[in-house]
Amino acid sequence: MKVFGFSIISLSLIMSLMILPLKTSAGSLPGTLPFGGQVSYSVPCTCPGSIGSLWIAFNILYLGSDTPVTGSLVYVPYISQLFAWFSIGVPTAWHLGTYLPGVQMCWMLIPPPGTGCVPLPSAGVITQVGTSKVF
Repeated sequence: MKVFGFSIISLSLIMSLMILPLKTSAGSLPGTLPFGGQVSYSVPCTCPGSIGSLWIAFNILYLGSDTPVTGSLVYVPYISQLFAWFSIGVPTAWHLGTYLPGVQMCWMLIPPPGTGCVPLPSAGVITQVGTSKVF
């Protein structure tokens, strides 16, 4: 009798999960804003702690509005989520994603080495980005 009762409960649980829709969302991090644009050039960040990051200059950049501007954003590995076509920072590639405004994540060494580091100004850090295919 216990096995039969357990089977009925298990079957009803499985059926209810199949009937009821599960809520999902593909939202971005709180505080992020949309951006889109075409890359002009990119510069690798050279200061320890930001090595591996890219400072990306856009010749056409849409920062959440219809008005294009010229500006820059920073791509940081393990912080920025990269989607296909993986052409991050490649000149003429189009980028579309979200960014966290106001964060300065690209630091450059002052020559000669050991003198210090200065931030390379940007609009913020990229949190999610997809790129176009470059031919």
